[in-house]
Amino acid sequence: MPTVLCTYKKLLKTWTIIVKGILHYKLHFSVRDVKVTALHLACANGHTEVVTLLTDSKCELNYCDDDNRTALIKAIQCQQEECAAILIKCGANPNVMDIDGNTALHFAVAGQNMELAEELLLNKADIEAKNKDELTPLLLAINEHRHQMAKFLIKKNANIHAVDRFK
Repeated sequence: MPTVLCTYKKLLKTWTIIVKGILHYKLHFSVRDVKVTALHLACANGHTEVVTLLTDSKCELNYCDDDNRTALIKAIQCQQEECAAILIKCGANPNVMDIDGNTALHFAVAGQNMELAEELLLNKADIEAKNKDELTPLLLAINEHRHQMAKFLIKKNANIHAVDRFK
């Protein structure tokens, strides 16, 4: 077990050095021809210490990758709740839409994460945002058989009269 902890600490130290270099030179970089930031990578991999370092350094919270996904969307997509909570607390925009029109709330619904959905709604997430399939988060929950999430959204006053285009 100590070897694993030691390896983790070395990895975290390496990440911190890399992030400080990126911050110093204000770089964005490409991983396999996909435009991402250090914040995207830290969120996708659950590195809360790095996310905190980046947000404390006033990095761009709403920068979008090639799929127009912010670090907040990436954190939720990868089920990294702590990273998402840090970004929400720091003021990340929950209403940015990816290339498919999905917001952070759509991703929280798809991942059945009611705690994050609640936090997003408390921070001005649009409960009626429609994606390219014209699905609101409620319609997505129903479409994906996320019954508990649908009940939750209805209690949060989601429009029960919303209509998708798959009539």
